[in-house]
Amino acid sequence: MQPTALIEIEKVSKTYVRNHTLTYAIEDISFAVPPGEVVAIVGPSGSGKSTLLNMIAGLLDPTDGEVRYAGAPVSGVNTKVGYMTQHDTLLPWRTTLANARVPLEIQNVPRKEADERAMKALRDVGLESFAKHYPMQLSGGMRKRVQLARTVVYNPQTLLMDEPFGALDAILRVNLQQDFLRLLATRENPLTVVLVTHDLEEAVTMSDQVIVLSGSPARVSHVERIRDIREAALSVGVVEARRMPEFANYVNLLWHELHLGSDVPAGESPDVHEEAKR
Repeated sequence: MQPTALIEIEKVSKTYVRNHTLTYAIEDISFAVPPGEVVAIVGPSGSGKSTLLNMIAGLLDPTDGEVRYAGAPVSGVNTKVGYMTQHDTLLPWRTTLANARVPLEIQNVPRKEADERAMKALRDVGLESFAKHYPMQLSGGMRKRVQLARTVVYNPQTLLMDEPFGALDAILRVNLQQDFLRLLATRENPLTVVLVTHDLEEAVTMSDQVIVLSGSPARVSHVERIRDIREAALSVGVVEARRMPEFANYVNLLWHELHLGSDVPAGESPDVHEEAKR
């Protein structure tokens, strides 16, 4: 029996007026996100992926259709979700610990409790010993870990991630993907995740299902259920999981679907086995 959807996108469209012309960013999109699952959204640049995240977060209203969270229409800021963007937006004058507790301060959590919870979040991402460091003293990967700790510190039901590791080099990106998978697996309360990414390998590695959007105006052109890859990445590591034949099959299939719905050249599918060897 399928679990009840936590997030429902039903016949959603979003339009903008540009130069006195009505433009569709997304058109008639529908999909559902079950609780506790990781769903990746991929598509060409400008296909409305971030627009969808912003509507789930309650930062944008759909022009048509409805976005529902836990069965209720999203109206106003959705306080049940955490939002992790590509840029870390850490406050340079605050220590790692002080940055991690910002959401708890907004919620007026007492200082002692806020520090304890923030320290636990830092421990979960391997940064407990850097609690007194400032952002300028941290590497790019560490700053991302602080951002992740700050996003999950108040225990949101859902995590929205917009190209969270896109600005990092390949080694850091793989390490953070591995750390994030471990974090998901060890949390007491399962997180539901909606991940926007341009990286098909990241989508296959981390997700239970991948939603492919077409070019502008964006529509859902394909939904692929991913099986066994996340479990393999947890047990043998991300790099080894990407050597699996099933992994290459998923990536090539998604590349083909992206090509069908956009202007991505058909002959430029990545050789994922060659990438795994590097």
